[in-house]
Amino acid sequence: MTEHGKKFILDPIRTMELFSLMLKPHDCDILFKDGVLQVMTKADVADKTMKMEIYDCRDILYPIAQFPGVDIDLGGGAGVLVQQPDVDAGGEVPIEEMVRAHTGGRSWEENSKAVCKMQNGLLVIKNTPEVHKQVLRLLDLLRANK
Repeated sequence: MTEHGKKFILDPIRTMELFSLMLKPHDCDILFKDGVLQVMTKADVADKTMKMEIYDCRDILYPIAQFPGVDIDLGGGAGVLVQQPDVDAGGEVPIEEMVRAHTGGRSWEENSKAVCKMQNGLLVIKNTPEVHKQVLRLLDLLRANK
């Protein structure tokens, strides 16, 4: 409210741009939460916006194995030939390394509170919502191209 009882209504996008321009040289940023605009360092904003999610990756953790089958020969031979399984089964897909390499940019190294850990087929991620969107997209791509 002003002295004359007038109220100013500002466009939130333009206000955010204005604050970003003013605070950028000072390595600060803003966080708008619960109707309150908070000015703090970029590191503090990153800490406040971090969240933890657990992603079930058991369906993409192991590649589909080729199981040996029976080859039935109907042309002149005795009939049944059992194929030997391939020795190279593939192993685990390195999801944790892929997530660190292809999502979040440098946030995994720069923010000591960022976490990417695989536990029993569950991927535990603690990072910003933007990084979580990137992780979901990567996991969807892995599932689609399995």
